[in-house]
Formats: sequence, C-alpha cells, structure tokens
Amino acid sequence: MVVLECNDDGLYKLGNQFVTITELFSRNQFTVCETKFLDIDISTTGGQGYKRCHCKTKCGNRKCLCKAAGILCNSKCHSSLSCSNK
Repeated sequence: MVVLECNDDGLYKLGNQFVTITELFSRNQFTVCETKFLDIDISTTGGQGYKRCHCKTKCGNRKCLCKAAGILCNSKCHSSLSCSNK
C-alpha cells in the first residue's frame, strides 16, 4: 500500500494498483516501510497510464498527487468536484 492522499484533517487514504481503501487512517495507524515493494507511479495511475488524484478539496496545495507531481488534474481525477489545478 502507498499513501494516495492526505486530506486537510491529516487523514490518509491508502491504496495500491488494485484497490483504494475507503477508510481513512491517521498517521499513527500505519508505519513507513523503507523497502519499496510498489512503485507509487504504478499504484496511482489509471487504466490508460493517467495519473490521478482523489482529492475532496480544490487541489490547491501539494497534498494533491497531481499538483505535487507538477501535472494538471484530468478527467480521471475526483469526478466533477471543483478544482483549481486544471
């Protein structure tokens, strides 16, 4: 599992290339593993190789995976929510 998103409340969304866990976790509920078993780029891409975020806010800070990677949000991101990173 990799951290997919950290929301404004400090809760983390975890997932991999197959599933995103719907439950949010606080930082003390998981540990960081130094060994890389998964490539975060593989874990956060869609079916056609698109990077995407799952933000619930307007993607205005670097907690947004797309904004942190220096790319614009696309149609594969957060459905129809408003976004400042388009």
